[in-house]
Amino acid sequence: MRAAITATGHYLPPDVYPNAYFERRLDTTDAWIRSRTGIAERRFASAGGTSDLIVPAARRCLDARGISPAAVDCIIVATMTPDLAAACSGFVYGLIVATKLIESGAARRVLLSGGGSDEQCRQSRGSRHRRAIR
Repeated sequence: MRAAITATGHYLPPDVYPNAYFERRLDTTDAWIRSRTGIAERRFASAGGTSDLIVPAARRCLDARGISPAAVDCIIVATMTPDLAAACSGFVYGLIVATKLIESGAARRVLLSGGGSDEQCRQSRGSRHRRAIR
């Protein structure tokens, strides 16, 4: 069986930080950030963990596909943790794993979720590092 992306879902935390927030804290400007990254704002979760970001997105994805959670054979969560330093490439790695599960016949429907809370990684590195980045 060939693998295909048949639905997507997303969730953004409500706390918005425009580039102006970083201008005040770093030696940069909105124009500099936009010209190099295209980013105008970032979103940060003020509370909760990775699952609080992933679950709403997963629900939207399943709703868009019109299937129930029980119809999913496998869930892959691609995130950045202190144990697996895949960071941004973790989602690509998860996509490859999901594809191979489907193509091998081991799974018919796979839900791949990507998300993370950088705060979890920062806290795991020790109190000295936590103080340095606050």
